Amino acid sequence: MTANKKSKNEGRLFAIGDIHGCPDELAAILKSIAPTEGDTVVFVGDYVEGHHDAFLREVAPSVASGEIRYREDIRQGLENVPTCFAEMLRGDNFGKMLVQVADDPTL
Repeated sequence: MTANKKSKNEGRLFAIGDIHGCPDELAAILKSIAPTEGDTVVFVGDYVEGHHDAFLREVAPSVASGEIRYREDIRQGLENVPTCFAEMLRGDNFGKMLVQVADDPTL
């Protein structure tokens, strides 16, 4: 199942669910919608939840190559958590909302 919506400020939004661990079908869907710069593809439901390892194995290479990109809204400081939480609930963030409280030890 896919849904497509175009907002005034962004590209298209595609929500993909009910994949049931079928990578060939997922590839066909992604090829047919041909996401472009500004489009958002969201995976919902059982594919991510019920097939987490398969999802990572199948999607991670596309993320690593840059074919699939994701957005994060990163704010600094523990003191900003209440404000960030309120913004997230209002939908004022984009992508994943994160509050960084220390330097990233992996960098």
